[in-house]
Amino acid sequence: MRLTVLTTLLLLSAVILAASFLPWASLQSASLIDPNIPPPENLNLPAKLGVANGAFMLGPSDTFTAWQGGFRLGIYAIPNWIVVLGALLIPLGAYKPVIGITAALFGLIHLTIFAVTMHSLGAQFGIGYIATLVAYLAALILLIQHFYRDRRSLPSSN
Repeated sequence: MRLTVLTTLLLLSAVILAASFLPWASLQSASLIDPNIPPPENLNLPAKLGVANGAFMLGPSDTFTAWQGGFRLGIYAIPNWIVVLGALLIPLGAYKPVIGITAALFGLIHLTIFAVTMHSLGAQFGIGYIATLVAYLAALILLIQHFYRDRRSLPSSN
C-alpha cells in the first residue's frame, strides 16, 4: 500500500514540477502602470497584498510561471518557486504523512493568495496554475486518507 501511495505522490510532484514551466497567469501590464508617476513607484499594486515588483518586465503582456513572479505580503516578497519546493516534500508523506500534509497545505495557501492577488489585478489563469492546484488538492486528499488509514491500523492501548 505504501508503494502505491509513494508512486502516486511522486507522480503528483512530477505534475507540479512540469506545471511550474507552464503559464500560471497572464495580465496586461498597461493596466498596472500609472503614467503620471515615474517608475518603479508607478505600479498600481495593493499596498499589503500584491504582486512583487520584481515580477514585471513591463511589456505589453506579462506571463507568470512558478519561476517568474511572486507576491508581496507586507514587506515580504514570496516567490512562486516556493511551491515547487513544497512539491518536493510531498512524497515524504508516504512515510511521514504530517510532513506531506503540511507541505500540501502550505502550497495550497500560496496558490490561494496568488489567485486572489492575480484576480484582483484582472489576470487570466493559465494551465500551469490549474494543474498545480489540482495536483496539490489530490495530494492533500491522498495524504489525509493515508494518515487516517495509518492511525486506524495502530493497535489501541487498553
